Amino acid sequence: MSSRSRQLAVLAAVAVVAGVVVLPATGHDVKPSGTLMFSGKGSSRDQATVDVRPKGISLGDHFLGSETLRQAGALAGRMEADCVVIDRRFQGQACSLTLILKAGQVTAQGAGVDKRIPEVGGTTPATGDEFAIMGGTGAYQGAAGTLRLKSGRAGDTVTLLFSP
Repeated sequence: MSSRSRQLAVLAAVAVVAGVVVLPATGHDVKPSGTLMFSGKGSSRDQATVDVRPKGISLGDHFLGSETLRQAGALAGRMEADCVVIDRRFQGQACSLTLILKAGQVTAQGAGVDKRIPEVGGTTPATGDEFAIMGGTGAYQGAAGTLRLKSGRAGDTVTLLFSP
């Protein structure tokens, strides 16, 4: 190996080591904290139901939807949702949500039932449906906490409550 090749190999190794050492210091380990609130209103053209047999609400049916999110009237992002019916007895659904925001994405998951489970409960609380924040990208990398979705006549309120 020539001395020039050896120098290039050493420089490449130093660059790789420096990159590995620098990456953790860029702030990616800082979790988001505090609360973010958004308002949204779904449109029928951005929602669909996939009705599997038998006709009507049954196991495997999907509810899909998207809506624009706003903060103080300004465009803030989009929410994408996919829910599937998984519990016939208590009319349960499992849902995955992704919020696409300027600073990154936040993902959340959860399940709920429309009929009370004896000695457990399970209907929607007054604060709205709750989902566990599973993580995120960009400024929301490492995110944890709760996403609350409350629907009303004027539209939806989406609240992200980040855990420290």
